[in-house]
Amino acid sequence: MFNKKYLTSIGLTAGLTLSTLVSASRVQASSFFIDKFYDNNIEGIQSIGIPTDDETSDSSQSDFDSGILGGYRDMALTNYAVLDENGGSGVSAEAVEGDLAWNNDTGAVSNFTATWDGNDDPGSINTMGLGGVDITNNLLLEGILVEIVEADETSREYGYVALDIYDMSGNLYSISKAVSELIAFDNKEGLFFDFNDFESSTNPTVTRIIFQNVGAIQMKLYGEEREGFQGGIDFSVSLLEVTTNPNNPPKTPEPSLSLLALAAFGTIGIKLKKK
Repeated sequence: MFNKKYLTSIGLTAGLTLSTLVSASRVQASSFFIDKFYDNNIEGIQSIGIPTDDETSDSSQSDFDSGILGGYRDMALTNYAVLDENGGSGVSAEAVEGDLAWNNDTGAVSNFTATWDGNDDPGSINTMGLGGVDITNNLLLEGILVEIVEADETSREYGYVALDIYDMSGNLYSISKAVSELIAFDNKEGLFFDFNDFESSTNPTVTRIIFQNVGAIQMKLYGEEREGFQGGIDFSVSLLEVTTNPNNPPKTPEPSLSLLALAAFGTIGIKLKKK
């Protein structure tokens, strides 16, 4: 015959256990960084640049850094338009001490890309270089936050940030946002790219599940050429973080469900005790 006190104890313990599990399931998932833009090479700086009157490209790859997704960062810069040859000294990008600074002198326009695809030639992209990493943390994370600092008025009017993500089958998923769409969070500013908002020419239905099998990630910085634009975009990216949406507050534990469970199990124990 069962010990009635023992059964009561089981009921209470089970209720508390379920309560803990329910609460834990609603704890905000831990985010992680794709890149904080530190570099461990001898100079501590990864830098590329092109003179204003030279419509060419420059690229480089960082030394290995365990703080970078895939261990390496490829940077490439293309000076694709010279609006004014006398406007300034050129275009450049530099990653050092937590910031990636992208600078275009007045009269010059460039495209910049940073690529995370493992150890690879910076002039190409290995769409399987990350080996199928799950950047959603088992579907708990919702997108990529790009923190932006020192964005001047020109950057806010003409600047854009785009993200390309490749799965291990080589399918491309893309999204682009204007710097003018910056959101505020924790006394900072940034752009949040929700996984569900990415688009693909090969897969019309894009969900977070796709990003459980990522082979490469690329960020592009560029300016929109339209009337009134004279180049001169300057802003810095301080980090890329995979996280939950900063616009949505984290879910908090719902005690009502756990208390109901506790009451139910406790009631079972009490009824058994009365028999």
